[in-house]
Amino acid sequence: MNPLQVDLDLIRKYNVAAPRYTSYPPATHFVEMPGQEIIERIRGSAEAAKDLSLYFHRGIWLIGIRYFSFIFVAGLICAVKQYVNQEFLNVDFKRGFDIFLHVTLLTLLSNELINWMELFHSAASYKLGLTILFGIYALLLIVLGIWKKKLHLRIGAIVLFSGTLLKLFFYDLDSLDTISKTIVFVVLGILLLVISFLYNKYKKILFEDQGE
Repeated sequence: MNPLQVDLDLIRKYNVAAPRYTSYPPATHFVEMPGQEIIERIRGSAEAAKDLSLYFHRGIWLIGIRYFSFIFVAGLICAVKQYVNQEFLNVDFKRGFDIFLHVTLLTLLSNELINWMELFHSAASYKLGLTILFGIYALLLIVLGIWKKKLHLRIGAIVLFSGTLLKLFFYDLDSLDTISKTIVFVVLGILLLVISFLYNKYKKILFEDQGE
Protein backbone atom coordinates (compact mmCIF):
# COMPACT_ATOMS: atom_id res chain seq x y z
CA MET A 1 0.00 0.00 0.00
CA ASN A 2 1.38 3.36 -0.99
CA PRO A 3 1.75 5.90 1.82
CA LEU A 4 -0.69 8.82 1.87
CA GLN A 5 0.71 11.82 0.07
CA VAL A 6 -0.16 15.16 1.73
CA ASP A 7 0.44 18.49 0.00
CA LEU A 8 1.46 20.75 2.90
CA ASP A 9 1.58 23.85 0.69
CA LEU A 10 -2.05 23.27 -0.31
CA ILE A 11 -3.06 22.91 3.35
CA ARG A 12 -1.30 26.16 4.28
CA LYS A 13 -2.96 27.95 1.36
CA TYR A 14 -6.50 27.14 2.49
CA ASN A 15 -5.90 27.17 6.26
CA VAL A 16 -7.30 30.70 6.61
CA ALA A 17 -10.55 32.21 7.86
CA ALA A 18 -12.78 32.85 4.85
CA PRO A 19 -16.45 32.62 3.88
CA ARG A 20 -17.53 29.14 2.87
CA TYR A 21 -20.17 28.71 0.21
CA THR A 22 -22.27 25.72 -0.75
CA SER A 23 -25.24 24.99 -2.97
CA TYR A 24 -28.82 24.96 -1.76
CA PRO A 25 -29.91 22.23 -1.56
CA PRO A 26 -26.51 20.56 -1.02
CA ALA A 27 -25.22 17.90 -3.35
CA THR A 28 -26.36 15.12 -0.97
CA HIS A 29 -29.98 16.07 -1.77
CA PHE A 30 -29.65 16.05 -5.56
CA VAL A 31 -32.15 13.73 -7.27
CA GLU A 32 -33.05 12.95 -10.84
CA MET A 33 -36.42 14.25 -12.04
CA PRO A 34 -38.02 15.14 -15.37
CA GLY A 35 -37.45 18.63 -16.72
CA GLN A 36 -41.14 19.55 -16.58
CA GLU A 37 -41.31 18.71 -12.88
CA ILE A 38 -38.27 20.89 -12.21
CA ILE A 39 -39.95 23.82 -13.98
CA GLU A 40 -43.16 23.33 -11.97
CA ARG A 41 -41.23 23.23 -8.70
CA ILE A 42 -39.33 26.39 -9.57
CA ARG A 43 -42.54 28.16 -10.53
CA GLY A 44 -44.26 27.06 -7.32
CA SER A 45 -41.30 28.16 -5.21
CA ALA A 46 -41.23 31.58 -6.90
CA GLU A 47 -44.96 32.12 -6.34
CA ALA A 48 -44.83 31.11 -2.67
CA ALA A 49 -44.58 33.94 -0.12
CA LYS A 50 -41.19 33.40 1.49
CA ASP A 51 -38.65 35.63 3.17
CA LEU A 52 -35.47 36.29 1.23
CA SER A 53 -32.19 35.63 3.01
CA LEU A 54 -29.25 37.76 1.90
CA TYR A 55 -25.65 37.28 2.99
CA PHE A 56 -22.91 39.80 2.44
CA HIS A 57 -19.59 40.39 4.12
CA ARG A 58 -18.80 43.80 5.64
CA GLY A 59 -15.07 44.20 5.63
CA ILE A 60 -12.94 47.01 6.94
CA TRP A 61 -12.61 48.29 3.36
CA LEU A 62 -16.34 48.93 3.02
CA ILE A 63 -16.49 50.60 6.44
CA GLY A 64 -13.51 52.78 5.50
CA ILE A 65 -15.20 53.89 2.27
CA ARG A 66 -18.35 54.79 4.23
CA TYR A 67 -16.54 57.07 6.66
CA PHE A 68 -14.31 58.50 3.96
CA SER A 69 -17.49 59.63 2.22
CA PHE A 70 -18.49 61.38 5.47
CA ILE A 71 -15.23 63.33 5.35
CA PHE A 72 -16.02 64.29 1.76
CA VAL A 73 -19.50 65.51 2.78
CA ALA A 74 -17.99 67.52 5.66
CA GLY A 75 -15.55 69.16 3.24
CA LEU A 76 -18.39 69.94 0.85
CA ILE A 77 -20.40 71.58 3.65
CA CYS A 78 -17.40 73.69 4.67
CA ALA A 79 -16.86 74.78 1.07
CA VAL A 80 -20.53 75.77 0.70
CA LYS A 81 -20.35 77.73 3.97
CA GLN A 82 -17.29 79.63 2.78
CA TYR A 83 -19.06 80.44 -0.48
CA VAL A 84 -22.30 81.74 1.06
CA ASN A 85 -20.29 84.01 3.36
CA GLN A 86 -18.66 85.83 0.45
CA GLU A 87 -19.31 89.56 0.47
CA PHE A 88 -19.84 89.84 -3.30
CA LEU A 89 -23.09 87.83 -3.12
CA ASN A 90 -26.11 90.10 -3.25
CA VAL A 91 -28.47 87.40 -1.94
CA ASP A 92 -28.37 86.09 1.62
CA PHE A 93 -28.08 82.31 1.45
CA LYS A 94 -27.47 81.80 5.18
CA ARG A 95 -30.96 80.54 5.93
CA GLY A 96 -30.84 78.20 2.97
CA PHE A 97 -27.45 76.94 4.11
CA ASP A 98 -28.79 76.27 7.63
CA ILE A 99 -31.64 74.23 6.18
CA PHE A 100 -29.26 72.33 3.90
CA LEU A 101 -26.86 71.69 6.79
CA HIS A 102 -29.42 70.31 9.23
CA VAL A 103 -31.26 68.23 6.63
CA THR A 104 -27.91 66.70 5.65
CA LEU A 105 -26.89 66.06 9.26
CA LEU A 106 -30.22 64.48 10.14
CA THR A 107 -30.07 62.26 7.04
CA LEU A 108 -26.52 61.11 7.86
CA LEU A 109 -27.39 60.43 11.50
CA SER A 110 -30.48 58.46 10.49
CA ASN A 111 -28.52 56.33 8.01
CA GLU A 112 -25.74 55.77 10.54
CA LEU A 113 -28.23 54.74 13.23
CA ILE A 114 -29.87 52.21 10.90
CA ASN A 115 -26.46 50.91 9.82
CA TRP A 116 -25.23 50.29 13.38
CA MET A 117 -28.55 48.72 14.39
CA GLU A 118 -28.14 46.29 11.50
CA LEU A 119 -24.57 45.52 12.58
CA PHE A 120 -25.79 44.69 16.09
CA HIS A 121 -28.76 42.70 14.73
CA SER A 122 -31.33 45.21 16.01
CA ALA A 123 -32.70 46.31 12.66
CA ALA A 124 -36.25 45.43 13.76
CA SER A 125 -36.15 48.34 16.24
CA TYR A 126 -35.08 51.01 13.76
CA LYS A 127 -38.48 52.74 14.04
CA LEU A 128 -37.93 53.19 17.77
CA GLY A 129 -34.42 54.53 17.23
CA LEU A 130 -35.42 56.96 14.49
CA THR A 131 -38.31 58.37 16.52
CA ILE A 132 -36.03 59.05 19.49
CA LEU A 133 -33.34 60.50 17.20
CA PHE A 134 -35.82 62.90 15.56
CA GLY A 135 -37.12 64.02 18.95
CA ILE A 136 -33.64 64.69 20.33
CA TYR A 137 -32.61 66.54 17.15
CA ALA A 138 -35.74 68.71 17.36
CA LEU A 139 -34.78 69.64 20.93
CA LEU A 140 -31.24 70.50 19.82
CA LEU A 141 -32.63 72.67 17.03
CA ILE A 142 -34.77 74.63 19.50
CA VAL A 143 -31.80 75.16 21.81
CA LEU A 144 -29.60 76.19 18.89
CA GLY A 145 -32.30 78.48 17.52
CA ILE A 146 -32.68 80.23 20.87
CA TRP A 147 -28.93 80.48 21.39
CA LYS A 148 -28.21 81.80 17.88
CA LYS A 149 -31.50 83.78 17.81
CA LYS A 150 -32.58 82.21 14.52
CA LEU A 151 -36.30 81.97 13.95
CA HIS A 152 -36.12 79.46 11.08
CA LEU A 153 -34.29 76.93 13.26
CA ARG A 154 -36.95 77.16 15.97
CA ILE A 155 -39.75 76.78 13.44
CA GLY A 156 -37.93 73.84 11.86
CA ALA A 157 -37.63 72.22 15.29
CA ILE A 158 -41.38 72.56 15.88
CA VAL A 159 -42.14 71.09 12.45
CA LEU A 160 -39.71 68.19 13.04
CA PHE A 161 -41.12 67.40 16.48
CA SER A 162 -44.70 67.54 15.15
CA GLY A 163 -43.73 65.18 12.33
CA THR A 164 -42.11 62.87 14.88
CA LEU A 165 -45.33 62.70 16.90
CA LEU A 166 -47.35 61.98 13.74
CA LYS A 167 -44.85 59.26 12.77
CA LEU A 168 -45.17 57.75 16.24
CA PHE A 169 -48.97 57.57 16.32
CA PHE A 170 -49.68 56.66 12.69
CA TYR A 171 -46.65 54.52 11.74
CA ASP A 172 -44.71 53.22 14.73
CA LEU A 173 -47.31 52.00 17.21
CA ASP A 174 -48.61 49.14 15.08
CA SER A 175 -45.22 47.44 14.91
CA LEU A 176 -43.75 48.20 18.36
CA ASP A 177 -44.12 45.92 21.34
CA THR A 178 -45.14 47.11 24.80
CA ILE A 179 -41.58 47.74 26.04
CA SER A 180 -40.64 49.72 22.93
CA LYS A 181 -43.82 51.80 23.17
CA THR A 182 -43.04 52.56 26.81
CA ILE A 183 -39.49 53.66 25.96
CA VAL A 184 -40.67 55.92 23.13
CA PHE A 185 -43.41 57.57 25.18
CA VAL A 186 -41.09 58.15 28.16
CA VAL A 187 -38.30 59.67 26.04
CA LEU A 188 -40.65 61.85 23.99
CA GLY A 189 -42.48 62.87 27.17
CA ILE A 190 -39.21 64.06 28.71
CA LEU A 191 -38.32 65.92 25.52
CA LEU A 192 -41.77 67.52 25.44
CA LEU A 193 -41.34 68.71 29.04
CA VAL A 194 -37.96 70.24 28.21
CA ILE A 195 -39.37 71.94 25.12
CA SER A 196 -42.31 73.28 27.16
CA PHE A 197 -39.88 74.66 29.74
CA LEU A 198 -37.84 76.38 27.04
CA TYR A 199 -41.00 77.78 25.45
CA ASN A 200 -42.28 79.27 28.72
CA LYS A 201 -38.87 80.72 29.54
CA TYR A 202 -38.13 82.20 26.11
CA LYS A 203 -41.62 82.71 24.67
CA LYS A 204 -41.01 86.44 24.28
CA ILE A 205 -38.17 85.82 21.82
CA LEU A 206 -39.26 82.45 20.45
CA PHE A 207 -40.80 83.92 17.28
CA GLU A 208 -38.48 86.85 16.94
CA ASP A 209 -35.74 86.65 14.34
CA GLN A 210 -32.68 88.46 15.66
CA GLY A 211 -30.06 86.46 13.83
CA GLU A 212 -27.81 87.95 11.29
